[in-house]
Amino acid sequence: MADLLLKLTDFIKSNSLLTKDERFLLAVSGGFDSMFLLNFLYDNKYNVTVAHCNFDLRGEESEGDEEFIRNFCNERKIEIMVIKFNTLFYAVSNSLSVQMAARNLRYNWFQNLCIEHGFTKIVTAHHKSDNAETMLINLVRGTGFKGLEGIHPIAGNIVRPLLCLTRYELKQISNYYKFDFREDSSNTDDKYFRNNIRKNVIPEFYKLNHSFEDTMYQNAVVFSHTNKFVNYYLDKIRKKIIKKSNENFLINIPELLKCPQPQFVLYSIVSEFGFNAAVCAEMFRSLEGISGKSFYSATHIVLKDRNELIVHLISTQENPEYVVSAKMTYLKTIHHQWLFKISGNTTIINNNEKVKVDFKKLKFPLTIRKWQIGDKIKPLGMKGTKKISDIFIDKKLSKLQKNKTWVVESENNIVWVSGIVINDDYKLTEATKKVYEMSI
Repeated sequence: MADLLLKLTDFIKSNSLLTKDERFLLAVSGGFDSMFLLNFLYDNKYNVTVAHCNFDLRGEESEGDEEFIRNFCNERKIEIMVIKFNTLFYAVSNSLSVQMAARNLRYNWFQNLCIEHGFTKIVTAHHKSDNAETMLINLVRGTGFKGLEGIHPIAGNIVRPLLCLTRYELKQISNYYKFDFREDSSNTDDKYFRNNIRKNVIPEFYKLNHSFEDTMYQNAVVFSHTNKFVNYYLDKIRKKIIKKSNENFLINIPELLKCPQPQFVLYSIVSEFGFNAAVCAEMFRSLEGISGKSFYSATHIVLKDRNELIVHLISTQENPEYVVSAKMTYLKTIHHQWLFKISGNTTIINNNEKVKVDFKKLKFPLTIRKWQIGDKIKPLGMKGTKKISDIFIDKKLSKLQKNKTWVVESENNIVWVSGIVINDDYKLTEATKKVYEMSI
């Protein structure tokens, strides 16, 4: 145990993570990792302030975590700051997973506390095992070199002192270094991607390499150095082929095509504007085609115009329209990904995020656009039309939810208000032979 504690102390000093004369914020959930770090820093006389987020996701268990941490800090006269979030509402309102919503909420709050109270750093309890999990998750999701860098000991004002230790090493320490903590029941639920990786995937790697987490950490360092090396030369290339014109970025296509691995260079540019590798590949294939082809991310549009790709920020005032042919199966728009399918399956779906309408009643191409004031639809089951704005009032939608609502039109008739209601005129009937499925 003494060797592991010394390893932790040396890691903090050698990486200049923390000093005892600075005032910093420690994120504490109440679980094993964060409570170990809190006890270690408190016992070693660091000037720590605890920040705890109650995400209100586990009922009495969440309340118990908060009470446990408050009592711990009050008994030791440790300054503590607590906030309670309506995480589910935030996730739905912003079209985020619960995990991503919780991450955004806590880090935004941490940064605001630093500004308001003058904390120099945010300290988290991520360790070497978390790093291995993160690298595998990023590899599966396809985040490129950046994702393979894993978790850094220092990222801006965020520091992670436990990155020198694995979960197993922390458990070894706890056999001698006693402290109380709370078990989070959600950590055993396989429905969460990270838990699935932790419980079912990493043990298989351990069978091949008993130092798997150490190896992954070493790989992360190598990937980080490689990424910096590659970016050094990419920056030189970007300066040659990109220029700024008003609010747009212009990519010179002939100069791009002269580069070694031009598709990789293009991806390095457009990924910063939210475009994924699949869209970038399609964009690259269009370079020698006719002008006018456009590509959308959640925030930007790229338009091919003769010898240039024009990268333009989509403002909240703009209302882009998308055209959907009968043969299209996929479309990426602001806020959503759309799937389209023609089938003979007339089984009714009770899910507003996936709908079925009568294919024969549609006139292609369809148009997808944001809803506008004055838009009307004949809701399913009704004889007359109703303003979409009135439907929003009935549904008690927030302004953010309204801004993310789109409509599908067929010859200026609204077929579907995305995620909310379809037009009764396009519903499936006993006479329906061909079904058109749409999902977001």
